[in-house]
Amino acid sequence: MKRKEFIKSFAGAFIGVVVYQLFFTISDTFQNFWANYLTDIILMGVCVFAGILLIDFFINKFSLFSTEDNT
Repeated sequence: MKRKEFIKSFAGAFIGVVVYQLFFTISDTFQNFWANYLTDIILMGVCVFAGILLIDFFINKFSLFSTEDNT
């Protein structure tokens, strides 16, 4: 894996985890332990995936390392 791709993925995952920790505090919404666990895992996965897509979008949109001229 290239270094730039690794840094983009790491930054996106970090942002996703931070967003999850700040906005999603689920404390035993279901009676079943496994339902709570799976809900946490799914929400964290969605946040990480969204963070990676967000970073990828912004890097591609506002890239300083672009080789093409956008004129």
